[in-house]
Amino acid sequence: MSSSDIDSRRGKGSKNKRSLFPLVILFTVLLMIASGVLVYLVREHVEASKGYDKTAYEMMASGFTCEYSEAQKLYPFGEGVLKVTPTRVAYLSMTGSEVYGADIEMENPFCVVNQGYALVADAGGYFSALFDTNGQLYTYQTDGAIRFGTVGTDGTTAYILEKTDTKGTLFLLDKNSVFISEWRSVESGYPLSACFSPDQTSVYVALADTDGGVVRPHMKEIGLSVENGAYTAKDLSIYSPDSSNILSVVQAMDDDTLFAAGISDLFLFNAGSSKSISEPFGQIFQVLPAGNRLAVFYSEGVDQEICLELIGADMKRQTPLVIGNELSAVIANDKLIVAASDGVLLFIDASNNTVIRTVEVNQEIIRVGFQEDGTVVAVTADGVREIAA
Repeated sequence: MSSSDIDSRRGKGSKNKRSLFPLVILFTVLLMIASGVLVYLVREHVEASKGYDKTAYEMMASGFTCEYSEAQKLYPFGEGVLKVTPTRVAYLSMTGSEVYGADIEMENPFCVVNQGYALVADAGGYFSALFDTNGQLYTYQTDGAIRFGTVGTDGTTAYILEKTDTKGTLFLLDKNSVFISEWRSVESGYPLSACFSPDQTSVYVALADTDGGVVRPHMKEIGLSVENGAYTAKDLSIYSPDSSNILSVVQAMDDDTLFAAGISDLFLFNAGSSKSISEPFGQIFQVLPAGNRLAVFYSEGVDQEICLELIGADMKRQTPLVIGNELSAVIANDKLIVAASDGVLLFIDASNNTVIRTVEVNQEIIRVGFQEDGTVVAVTADGVREIAA
């Protein structure tokens, strides 16, 4: 082969190498760009994941998950929750561990919690039990079917019982199941509900009198005292507001002031006199004391949003705060109202009815409660969550 042919082939090979070199450079640049983009996306994903985990941790710092059917049985209580079933009551910590348990026999148990005490009673049945955070205090069998039950801050319990020859009986026990008093309603009307005064020296009863063909509401106050272990109960007063509507809910604002609410009516009773709200509500869903006023949750009609107003002793309507489309749970103390609506917890200042902050739970909120330090416990469709107030 001639030297000219060899040189020709070498020249062609050099040209091929030179033609591939720009492609290699371009590929390398594209690879570096892609690597940079990948690193950025991974970094952003990690940061986003850190933020999500932090939020979830804050919501579930102390809490546990459970099925919806299980959550329906849980009530915020003490530093945990009380699990109530027809056959057993168990006090669970915020990790879901059982602190104590007690066997019961009830068909339709309901639970009422007031600070350090929890009353469990059989609606339509005859058995009840009282608990504190240390265990079961007593079980009791009444001689009348239980239609209503509540518990005071000192563990005193009040039951409305169905009995023959009466329109209903108010039955009172202390926290050791010692009998206090029994008041039988013969002419005053049917007992509907009851509550204790803040100092536990009075119990108020809402009554509906249907004699005469029209409904007349009455509010009865019974004074309670104890001396040397002996209890005394006596009639103190009865209020008969000018209304033909049932006032089924009573709430004591202080030791001398009582509110009574119906479907749309609201009355205040104090010093022997009564006062009605300046303008009726559309439909009242719930009322409860909040500071020195009454928190009233209501709507103005069907498919209307739930609103909140704080009503004082002047009984004048206030500027409403829109809560949402539904009200699934609410609690209040002297400074704070916590309302659950549409999967969101609203923290509301009880002094001025403004939202301090909201917490999106993104689950159905079944119940809420306060721990002793003010921390909020929320029972949701998928578990129990602890949220700092």
